[in-house]
Amino acid sequence: MVAFAYDVRDFYISGGPGWVGGDRFDIIAKAQTSATPVQIRVMMRTLLKERFQLAVRHQTRDATFYKLVVAKGGPKLKESSSKAGGIRFLGRGNVEGLGAAMPGLAGYLQTLLGDVVLDKTDLAASYDFKLTWAPDEAQAGKPGAQGVPATNSAEESRPSIFTALQEQLGLKLEATKGPVETLVIERVEKPSEN
Repeated sequence: MVAFAYDVRDFYISGGPGWVGGDRFDIIAKAQTSATPVQIRVMMRTLLKERFQLAVRHQTRDATFYKLVVAKGGPKLKESSSKAGGIRFLGRGNVEGLGAAMPGLAGYLQTLLGDVVLDKTDLAASYDFKLTWAPDEAQAGKPGAQGVPATNSAEESRPSIFTALQEQLGLKLEATKGPVETLVIERVEKPSEN
């Protein structure tokens, strides 16, 4: 809820008691008018402040993050004619971009890797692509989840996500250090029931 309300990824959030990351709550709320996503986030922040006594602060810290850049030799992407775009999960270590923009790919990689990924490709079009790699247990995508074996022989023969990006899409992830904006929970309480 905090990640949604402040429009940040959960790995940008720190602090708070242990129950913050594990307890679940049902929130039933309705906007009086058709609210925009920005307005809904503001309403959610107000709800969290009033019902959970949530107090947060922004903090900049030095961290390692990735820049998504065009690799030597240029991009290997097919420009899309599709108006609707996005990235579709096809299974462990398989995604497909249909009319996908580079910020969307950077966002997907950010979720997969559990680290900040900034789009620095300067590619403004939308693209169609397929990307296949060997899932890694250390990645946030949890390849061994739900009883699926962590690896199989077909997956073991695939390249890492880093190599796959370069070989299949002509893109590269460069690790770098610098300031990253985070959200720190200073105070939060469990709410009372209605």
